[in-house]
Amino acid sequence: MCKLVVVADHKKIFWDVCVKAPGEEADTSHFRDGLLYKRFTSGDNVLEKVTNVRGHHVRPYNVGNWCYPFLSFLMTPLSPNGSGSPPDNLFDGMLMKGRSVVGEAIGLLKARWKILQSLNVGVNHAPQTIVACCVLHNLCQIARKPEPVIWKDPDEVGSPARVLESERQFY
Repeated sequence: MCKLVVVADHKKIFWDVCVKAPGEEADTSHFRDGLLYKRFTSGDNVLEKVTNVRGHHVRPYNVGNWCYPFLSFLMTPLSPNGSGSPPDNLFDGMLMKGRSVVGEAIGLLKARWKILQSLNVGVNHAPQTIVACCVLHNLCQIARKPEPVIWKDPDEVGSPARVLESERQFY
């Protein structure tokens, strides 16, 4: 099975898709290989757009689970497994609720394109098949096509976050 790491927005549209062979690298490495990450770290103004939320100007953020490092452009939980203070756990709960849209987008992708539930196209064609389904998914979302019932994936697991030396400036 291929490894898929995506960045999706609140409308369940994929902004970045990284498909790798299984067991190659951790999810954080996949994220770091993506075009969006390269744009964030190069100083590109990807997140320049600001939204007014109850009178406050808020720029968009990426939200990752606890296996990703906390960076200026990537918010992650403060304490894994609810081991923090009550305010930290409240923050983490709200953050993960916001992040759940990514899981919903992937579930919707798999529900829309049944071929992805048991990808049986061979290792050479799997990445192209997955990316093609992501593009078609985005077109469906933009056209506001009816959404099928979301396909549920088992809970994700990962290793603890590790900030690279090159990312220290974004911390």
